[in-house]
Amino acid sequence: MDNRVAIIDGDILAYQIASREEKPINWGDGFWTLHAEQGPAEVALEDRVLQLQETLKSDRVIIALSDDDYNFRKDVYPKYKSNRKEKRKPMILPVLKEFLMETFETFRRPGLEGDDIQGILATSKVILKAKEKIIVSLDKDMKTIPGLFYNFGKPELGVMEITEDEADYWHLLQTLTGDTTDGYPGCPGVGPKKAEKLLAEHFTETDDGIVLETSMDEVWADVVAAFEKAKLGEEEALTQARVARILRASDYDFKKYQHKPLK
Repeated sequence: MDNRVAIIDGDILAYQIASREEKPINWGDGFWTLHAEQGPAEVALEDRVLQLQETLKSDRVIIALSDDDYNFRKDVYPKYKSNRKEKRKPMILPVLKEFLMETFETFRRPGLEGDDIQGILATSKVILKAKEKIIVSLDKDMKTIPGLFYNFGKPELGVMEITEDEADYWHLLQTLTGDTTDGYPGCPGVGPKKAEKLLAEHFTETDDGIVLETSMDEVWADVVAAFEKAKLGEEEALTQARVARILRASDYDFKKYQHKPLK
């Protein structure tokens, strides 16, 4: 059994390096092109992964990658990430993802995002056994997964431990407020302050973190009430909760290789 495994978001790392390596050239007479060198980009990407491994003193590195062909959340909410359709991706991004798969141990599964891969591996006691499993990402959504989390954009925070109550709190907060980056709205009229006030009726912030004082059934009833106040209902609340949910091992059917519907 490994002592410490770093589960790294390969999508973000590859995107960062691919973007950084694009260089504009002015050929004159108003003619510009972009170019990127694959070799230096691959070296930079490999160095970044190894640097994170060294920083975290991990025995093993696993790279989590999204399925670029299919995303199950679009079946739940067709507008999910539709706001990104027109945004150009760095030209060598696919090449760098292939490089990660050839160079490191990677996980990529049909229909899942890299975030889901991280969440499932971090919370599974069967498919990945280790004394410590650390999710490594920039994504704030990873606070919805119980366990260890390292935000490499804020290294001064170190490795944070997210309790199950905290993870559930952040998931419900995302359900209520939505996420403009991912293109889902949450509950109309409910911003961060209103969501925090609603959840404060059930969760208390202590020295040991956020603690659930009531029950998830009671919290969910208030979440649904907020959607009903916005002239919606429980089905709409469930839709937002489903797209906001980063999968944990309990949310995945390992025999059918698909997510379990959130109830």
